[in-house]
Amino acid sequence: MNLIFSCFLLASSFIIDLKNPVFSDGTLSTHEGGVIQNEDLRIQAESFSYTKKGKDEWIIAEGNLLVEYAGQAFTGKSVTWNAETKEGVIYEGRASASSWFLGGEKILLHSDGSYEIDGGTLTNSPQRDASWGLSAESVKGYKDEEVFVEGLSAQLTPSAAIPLPDLHWSASPETASSPLHTALGWEGGRPTLTTHASLGTWRNVSFSSDVTYRWLYDLEGTLATEYSFKEGNLTLQNSTGLEGKAWYYKLLGSGSWQSSNEKTEGELLWDKREAFCTSETGPTHLWVAHREPSFLWTGKIAPQLNSATTLREELPALALSMLPRSLGSTGIFATSRCEAAWLRMHYADNSPCGGRCELMQELYRPTFIGPALFTPHLRATALLSTDSSLRTPSPSARLEYGAELSIEGARSYPTLLHRLRPYLSFSGLTPWRSSTLFSTQDSNLARSELRCGIQNLFFPKEELGSPPLFTSDLFLHTPVGILSPRLSLQCQMQLSSFDITGTSSWNTLRPTWDEANLLCRWTLHRDAALIAEARYRSPYSWRRADSLHNALDVAYREQELLNSPLSDPRIAVSASLFLRLPPFLEMTLRAKNSFHQLHLPSAPNYTIELVHRIRSGLAFLLTYGFSSSGHSFDANISLDH
Repeated sequence: MNLIFSCFLLASSFIIDLKNPVFSDGTLSTHEGGVIQNEDLRIQAESFSYTKKGKDEWIIAEGNLLVEYAGQAFTGKSVTWNAETKEGVIYEGRASASSWFLGGEKILLHSDGSYEIDGGTLTNSPQRDASWGLSAESVKGYKDEEVFVEGLSAQLTPSAAIPLPDLHWSASPETASSPLHTALGWEGGRPTLTTHASLGTWRNVSFSSDVTYRWLYDLEGTLATEYSFKEGNLTLQNSTGLEGKAWYYKLLGSGSWQSSNEKTEGELLWDKREAFCTSETGPTHLWVAHREPSFLWTGKIAPQLNSATTLREELPALALSMLPRSLGSTGIFATSRCEAAWLRMHYADNSPCGGRCELMQELYRPTFIGPALFTPHLRATALLSTDSSLRTPSPSARLEYGAELSIEGARSYPTLLHRLRPYLSFSGLTPWRSSTLFSTQDSNLARSELRCGIQNLFFPKEELGSPPLFTSDLFLHTPVGILSPRLSLQCQMQLSSFDITGTSSWNTLRPTWDEANLLCRWTLHRDAALIAEARYRSPYSWRRADSLHNALDVAYREQELLNSPLSDPRIAVSASLFLRLPPFLEMTLRAKNSFHQLHLPSAPNYTIELVHRIRSGLAFLLTYGFSSSGHSFDANISLDH
């Protein structure tokens, strides 16, 4: 009997773990509990009957039943499973999707990972006998966490029901949304009521609406339409509101798609609103990209739909980039890029507007000289631009040249691999001969720079190909012809739950720290995380946003910049702490402040956000903020119906 039983278990396609099983006539059974599972299915119950005779393979289980199939969990009274067809039936079963609980007399499990409930019910209560619920003719759930509900109705009496629109939603946490969501809060010293409703679906199109009312101040209604298809989605929102005594409108759109071969992708963002609307305006552009093994093509249109939303319009901008390729047996590698655009700037009354075509060709050749690697490079850029006032082509050209010499060494430790790379590089740049400027990089400034540094990288030996645990780059760089050297250090340490990044720059001419940044991300626990950042800028660091923006150095004298707010020194500190107190409480603490400013006052800002999930579908949000402008207090009650 033991030999027959062992052979029976080896022939099974499942992992069988039953307590005190009884084997008889090809059937293994128990009433003391156990688990039967394979790669896609897991059944846990008190009573099991597992039968395998030839190709027939059946499972029958009941009592404290839990079924996990294709990433979805089910409970019920009993289940039968046909291993040959990979289909099953759960009797008096229940499942959850988003904030809903679905149930029915029978839940059919299909071989493709989907499930179907005929004559199902929907409620937001996990209890089988809920105080209220909706009935549906059919509920279909899919492996990609999509749920379709058809024939939905609210049963008033045994003979009377109110028909409701069909529902379609995603149960994933990132995109989950309830059919009806209500929030009551306090914002800007006024009570605020917000209601979101899913109006239903038709084929691949879903409709929803939002209504927001702030007491005696403004009212806004939004109708949203979302079209989902295999390659992506497209959303359109039309909002109309009353702010004070004036009406306004907003038309928002967003979409993204990707081809089935993942070579072509695109993104659409649209934000058009009436000038009176005071809410923050988003970007507007259409972007398309296509990738091939040898080249990358991109196209972009970015118009200015609203005043003061962008300084540079691209109408349109096209680019073709050839990936690095070898030129025969010469050892030379080449990259090419071609850009064409019609641009319009909006920073002054006489701002430039015109066409621009730019062609770039770069050549570089790595060569080993003993243990050292020498890489000279040459980049030629040709530009043809037109001025809106003359409408005549204006050709120009620029040459970038340079070389790098480096040596790399490695040393192995028991758990780490250390790579050391000292290097010396030079780069030169000739100026444009063009009067039409469309970016700060177009400034007529010829700069040559000499850099000398050393890089350190530490890799884990047990994870080949993984990113380095620690990197550092210490280098001295100075413009050629101007004795103004700077010593800079860039470091990063990245562990599984801890990441710290630091950068700093020392001006040896003045001498002072030009800038310093320190950013720390730390996951303390599964219920606690911390982000902290400190930034310092000296009076000589007026190019804060763009380190390549040299136009300020050319247009103004140094003393003029030092007397302007651009040179205001600053020390800024910010931190964010997240705490989760299981099972229902979440708290976020945020703080930021700036110090040591001469032209601008200190601007502290502190926020405490508390979320208490009272029950399924019901949450309470409390936010308190303090800043230099005063105190703020917001309270919201959120209910998913």
